[in-house]
Amino acid sequence: MSAVLDAVRHPGSARASALPSQLRSGGLAAGLAGIALVSVALVANLAVAADGGTGRADTLAWTFGLTTAGFVVLKSGIALTLIGILLRVRDRIDAAKSSLPALAGPTAVGPASKDEVVTSFGVRAGPSACSIRCRSIAWRG
Repeated sequence: MSAVLDAVRHPGSARASALPSQLRSGGLAAGLAGIALVSVALVANLAVAADGGTGRADTLAWTFGLTTAGFVVLKSGIALTLIGILLRVRDRIDAAKSSLPALAGPTAVGPASKDEVVTSFGVRAGPSACSIRCRSIAWRG
């Protein structure tokens, strides 16, 4: 499955999420075609069942194959839709990974001691051991 995901390339634009997914659209079309095939076989079987005993064997022969083919096309459509969704999720994960370094901000100039906390606003004094213990006792209730 990962070979299929790597083989499909999306456009390299910054707004790739705004583009329609071709795999999801194709999967929807294949699913509807599968449903159409199955419904044709169903209508043919219902017509023969209402007609009486003539032609049942001939109709069952071709509708069995048509029903099987319809379900194969339907399942393929579902698979295409899910692959399209997975590709979209992977694109969003890649976009988040590429934007995270810009959100991190500048790194600290020097190493901070254990009692100091380095933030984007500067170096602040860290919590004392007593205040941490008091908070943990207060949370226990």
